Amino acid sequence: MNCQQYRAELTTVKKRDELSDAANQHLRSCSRCKALSQSYNHFLEFADAEKSTEVSPFIATRIMAAIAADEAEQISAIVPWLRVIAVTLTLTIGFTFAYLSDKRQIVMADLLITDYFNVERNAFEIETAWIEEIQPENNIY
Repeated sequence: MNCQQYRAELTTVKKRDELSDAANQHLRSCSRCKALSQSYNHFLEFADAEKSTEVSPFIATRIMAAIAADEAEQISAIVPWLRVIAVTLTLTIGFTFAYLSDKRQIVMADLLITDYFNVERNAFEIETAWIEEIQPENNIY
């Protein structure tokens, strides 16, 4: 038997005991095939050991929990930035509306000051006239 025939027979058996007499005789005389046979036997022992290992029925649950934890970790890294963006946007909108409403109030305040100091009426009449002027526009009352 030559090395090629031995390799072909080796791949068809599951244990070293199942080799033919010719293969065993070749194995004693060929160091390369002997090393190959030892490696193959280690592989078969490892495969048998893996077959006998029982898989936990909760392995899928553990894997899914690990994936969910990774996703939660990624989301928790994004949430602080979303908060910063939301607060910044809210403050920007708030200050913009305050600035726009302040301009209208400044104009109204200027009118009131002008009425107080430039007109020869008493203060109560000026306030009453001013409130009556503004009331329909702002619907305050």
